Amino acid sequence: MTVSKINPVNNYTGDSSTTRFDFDFLIENEKELLVQHTDSKGVQTTLTLDKDYSIDEVGNKNGSYITFPLKDSEYKLLAEDEIISLSLELDIEQDKEYANSSKLSLITLEWSLDYLTRICQITKRQMERAAKIPEGSKVVDVTFPYPEANNVIQWDEKGEKLINYNIDEKIQNFTQNTELNISNFKNDINNKFEKLTSDTNQS
Repeated sequence: MTVSKINPVNNYTGDSSTTRFDFDFLIENEKELLVQHTDSKGVQTTLTLDKDYSIDEVGNKNGSYITFPLKDSEYKLLAEDEIISLSLELDIEQDKEYANSSKLSLITLEWSLDYLTRICQITKRQMERAAKIPEGSKVVDVTFPYPEANNVIQWDEKGEKLINYNIDEKIQNFTQNTELNISNFKNDINNKFEKLTSDTNQS
């Protein structure tokens, strides 16, 4: 079997009526299909086979389709502001042994190569959706700092690494400085006005 050049994922937005959602890649068993539901708030949940959805067929190199939602599912028909995602999920392993033998199984060998190709397709999809550094950049290693509450991520002053940035603290400092500047400005205006009034009275 050959493996076609495909993107091993299908995403669908709802229309409050569709219950059939196709996937156009091979799955050899039901565990190889990951089905996820994203609600209107962006919360994504992994759905449960035979509770939320059913798979029509496995083993077809052209794919098949799922039916969603099932009768006993807690989910309703997929709405226009919701998304269902069908993606290929494989274990990263090689469980076929190739011992020294003059009778190498070409069928087994082809299966292994096909499996590796499908893993590469998954990896390519993940890499395309990942944050990347453009070619030519001097930065070659991007390690995220440990998470800290109420912080955002920013580049350091040299543009060489990512650091935590306490935006709440910066906003608070900015607010305090702004209030101080406004107070100083008001005092300065009042002082000038009082001086102007005093000079006018004296004259």
